[in-house]
Amino acid sequence: MTRRVTVSLPDHIAARLGRESNASAYVAEAIEGKMRGERVLEQLADAGVTVTEEGMARARNRLAELDAEWTPERRSALRNERRERARQQLEPER
Repeated sequence: MTRRVTVSLPDHIAARLGRESNASAYVAEAIEGKMRGERVLEQLADAGVTVTEEGMARARNRLAELDAEWTPERRSALRNERRERARQQLEPER
């Protein structure tokens, strides 16, 4: 069952939504993702873990630092190393 809902959005969000072939599916998926996050926070709280905005900000900053360290070139080099190791393991010994 579905229900029509009318919402007002900032221009930049409405413009992004306008590029989707199925705006309803896009919005539904985004909201479901938000709901999953809320459930995770509830489960953490039930387990005695307190998640604060400060802690979330620290985690986001650390992830951004790590992402900056892992340049596309570094990621590619690591992928190539793994492929080479896998190829060597698959080759028959001489």
